[in-house]
Amino acid sequence: MIRRTIILVVLMGGVLALAWFNPPPLPEKPVNPRFVKIAPDGRELGAWEGPWSCVLDKHTGLIWEVKSYAEDMHDYQCSFSWFDGYTGVAGGGSCFTKNGKSDTRDLVEYTNETKRCGIVGWRLPTEQELGSLLSETPLPGDLLIDRDYFPYVQRGLYWTSNAEVPLTGYFKRLDKGAISIDFKDGSHREMPYRDTAFVRLVADNDQ
Repeated sequence: MIRRTIILVVLMGGVLALAWFNPPPLPEKPVNPRFVKIAPDGRELGAWEGPWSCVLDKHTGLIWEVKSYAEDMHDYQCSFSWFDGYTGVAGGGSCFTKNGKSDTRDLVEYTNETKRCGIVGWRLPTEQELGSLLSETPLPGDLLIDRDYFPYVQRGLYWTSNAEVPLTGYFKRLDKGAISIDFKDGSHREMPYRDTAFVRLVADNDQ
């Protein structure tokens, strides 16, 4: 697309005239070589291609779920209580599943059943794995993650698989919980299982 700017020129005698000026093209934003987009069927895509449902991190070898703006379990607005089938609180999230309201087990099972990007090994990330996505050079005021590859991110906490963590302060009476990470400020926090947080699943790149 050609960008043009209209310049209003005042000629002698007070006559107005219009002139076209074509400014130089804007420089292309550099591509982050760390990440690779993965199509819904598992194919690798170019940096400017889409749509994509997953992202491969070449630094860690991990594949990440990419959230969407759709009314399903991958909607970026869905929140989940922490539950693995044995530990935690079931069905405390904001979205509805076949089992009722959402928890982390529901998302893991759904993502594996539907083989997102052709993968069946989806799971909650460890604290270290999720923390590896924190960006050290975000745009001013932006979240601490590469938004070119992860466009739908909430300003809130995301669950990790690190559980059975002793709670302190106000929540000490609830005994234990799990670790979450905030992509707004990069903080790591202990949260009760019953609280809701967002989730970004991960899979090993061995399939």
